[in-house]
Amino acid sequence: FMEKQNVPLDKRLAARAAVAIAVEDALIGAFDSKYAYCIRRPAMIDESLQTIIPAPNHPSYPSGHSTVSAAVEGVLSHYFPEDKEQWVRLSEEAGMSRIWAGIHYPVDHSAGKKLGQRVAESTLSR
Repeated sequence: FMEKQNVPLDKRLAARAAVAIAVEDALIGAFDSKYAYCIRRPAMIDESLQTIIPAPNHPSYPSGHSTVSAAVEGVLSHYFPEDKEQWVRLSEEAGMSRIWAGIHYPVDHSAGKKLGQRVAESTLSR
């Protein structure tokens, strides 16, 4: 994306560094919350539930995919505001895909989005 758009090297490096920091911080925040709340996934509660993909063997809340994608969305929207609509759409699809697959609850997605947005704000404030 950045190479095709002829984004200057300094902006590419800054954006990539911020994305990397946001991803790692989002994962730390999501997994800290997962084990603080210990919400079981749908298939852990009802073992007869058929999921599209295997359910990960860790707590459900908040959705890690939603947290990470919202954090990346926030960072990329800062560096490339002209493409914000695309970042929002991709982030939403990433989070919703986990609900559609049957391994998350809607509240996992909404909480992950909120956490990811806060991670993006924190990353960009440094």
